[in-house]
Amino acid sequence: MLDTQNHHKICVVDYYLDGYYLNWKEVNEEEFPAIGQFHRLCRNSGIELDAKVIKIEEQSETEYRVFLISS
Repeated sequence: MLDTQNHHKICVVDYYLDGYYLNWKEVNEEEFPAIGQFHRLCRNSGIELDAKVIKIEEQSETEYRVFLISS
């Protein structure tokens, strides 16, 4: 999907933490995570934690799975 206002590709990213589905988020190419990058997670309980991106799987042209490991 293309964001016609900013001309950025929009992707849906499904996040998995320690092997368990966490949530999904729409991101543009500037926000797309990279392997080895740390990602700040905000849980519903208000707890924040950092997790490291260890793997990215492409499901389709606009959908990805990002696997994180808690640090």
